[in-house]
Amino acid sequence: MSNTFASHFLPSDKASEIIVPDYQRSYSWKKEQIDLFIQDLIEYEKTGNYYFGHFICELHDGRYELVDGQQRVTTFILFLIVCRQFKSELSLKPNWYDLINNFKTVGYDQELLGRIISNLPAFLEQAKSLPKSDKITPEELLESLGEEEPLTDSQFLLLRALLHFHEAFESLALLNKGQVEDYIKVIGEASCSLHKTEDKSVAVNIFEMHNTRGVALTTMEVVKAKLMQAAYKLSTSVDSAAKNVKCIQESFGQIYKLESKLKNKFFDGELTLDQLFANHLRIIDDGKKTTEEQFKSPSNTGSKDVLSYLDEQLAKRKDEEGIEYVKNLSAAFKDSMQFMAETVHEWDRKERLVGDCVILRRDRSVRFLLLCNKVFKGDFSSLPEGVLGLWEKLLFTYNFHDGFYRVSHNKRSNFEKLFAEFSEDPKQLQQLLEKYLHESFNPSRANNLPEKVRNYLEDKANRDRLLNSAYNWWPEKTRYMLYKFEADKLSEKPLQQLRAIMHDKTSIEHILPREWSEHIESASERESMVEPINKCINGIGNLLIISSSKNSALGNKHPEVKKYDDLCAAGTYSEHSSQKWNDPKEWENIIRVRGERIIEYMLNKLVGAPSSEK
Repeated sequence: MSNTFASHFLPSDKASEIIVPDYQRSYSWKKEQIDLFIQDLIEYEKTGNYYFGHFICELHDGRYELVDGQQRVTTFILFLIVCRQFKSELSLKPNWYDLINNFKTVGYDQELLGRIISNLPAFLEQAKSLPKSDKITPEELLESLGEEEPLTDSQFLLLRALLHFHEAFESLALLNKGQVEDYIKVIGEASCSLHKTEDKSVAVNIFEMHNTRGVALTTMEVVKAKLMQAAYKLSTSVDSAAKNVKCIQESFGQIYKLESKLKNKFFDGELTLDQLFANHLRIIDDGKKTTEEQFKSPSNTGSKDVLSYLDEQLAKRKDEEGIEYVKNLSAAFKDSMQFMAETVHEWDRKERLVGDCVILRRDRSVRFLLLCNKVFKGDFSSLPEGVLGLWEKLLFTYNFHDGFYRVSHNKRSNFEKLFAEFSEDPKQLQQLLEKYLHESFNPSRANNLPEKVRNYLEDKANRDRLLNSAYNWWPEKTRYMLYKFEADKLSEKPLQQLRAIMHDKTSIEHILPREWSEHIESASERESMVEPINKCINGIGNLLIISSSKNSALGNKHPEVKKYDDLCAAGTYSEHSSQKWNDPKEWENIIRVRGERIIEYMLNKLVGAPSSEK
């Protein structure tokens, strides 16, 4: 019995205090892992001999701080919480329920979890009106709880696990209420191994490629392990190692605390921690990047390139230089995380172009914003007026001309050079962006980008391409043109509705469906309309950004019965209902008039007035 879960965590029949430190990965088990846990309980309740894995803990004044194994321990605690609903007192020794009060998850989740534990019957009663745990959404759970702040991802998974365990006893009947003690004994008597340490040498024992029942480590978790390992190995004493590793842990505690804000509030879909870190490395790293060459690495944002880059940086720094690097990198990324999760949204409320530029070109705009944060130290009042508009115009026009594609790839654009010049003299940022708009990245092929793009689009063949086949032309540009055409006419509430669509999975809707002919009863009328309608059916005037779910719901319905104002109560979304879609003779005209309006908007607002009018 010397290597059982009970012997390690309830020695002498007394429950140990178990803490998940804030720098740890948040709770991440989903239905698949919970189901495996339940299946193990059912199987080994009969046979015994269950193996519960290896655990690594730091021991502090009798408290266990979990470094490896927190997913398993947290899941077992959640299971115990539900078991107590069905059997309030156990005849088992030790009293396993003591573990519940002696367990603390990460600080940013503990307060909510504690309230749920204290009021579990009420929580379960409220949940009866909700979908089953595998169908429930964070929004439904949030509304049921009456909480104001959005749930973190881990809070949602913690609460969903409680509901799933309760369902396993009740509606699913996977678990037998009369066998609660037998299930608990499966874990209590399970074989496991425990590595305990009283100093930070535990950092070197973190297994980078450890897989927790199918939930693999993220790139960010491997990065954390590498930085902690480096800090420990490069330290000259146990005390300095503890201090240096703790510094990194504290930074990651703040980083993980902000993770759900980063994802839930981003402008264009979900921005993950791994994606932000890749962009941070590219433009900030430890805060000392300034040159064009430095801004080119890591060349890709994939996990392999990010980790290889980090290994190279760690390998070339020794002793105090290495320690300074890992501490500065951790602190700098914490700053970038706070900026992107919180400050950038405050900035966007004053300057909507912040989010618009991210929607236009995510990675490049994230890097530009991160560099602005570093250079101006969060004081965006010192940012030259009109800079964001110039940045948007450069992103929209730099590749929007024939000359861009007639040169080798490495001569098409060089944003790294722009970033280096920006770092060198931030006071000249406005003039710098104007210079690139005037000269482009390759002056021999294109100068005066707005004029080039205007000439390109005033060419009849190119204009017709937009009016007749924008859907198959350039998704990135088409999507942004449709978004901006609507956004610039909207007040705050409908703008937020439109932004919500952009954050969700979007689709490009054909207002008049491509299978339009099935809505025309007269064969002769159908035949007369084939050429003019098919010519413009994919034109930009017939396209609208909507959510993927709305697109599926609308299908190929007649445009007269389609409704869009539930998505956005203004702009084209509400104008649609007042148009004469009941008369097929008006279809082509409606599409072409709106298409011309979008192109004129783009020329005037995204490209700019002709030079003669300036």
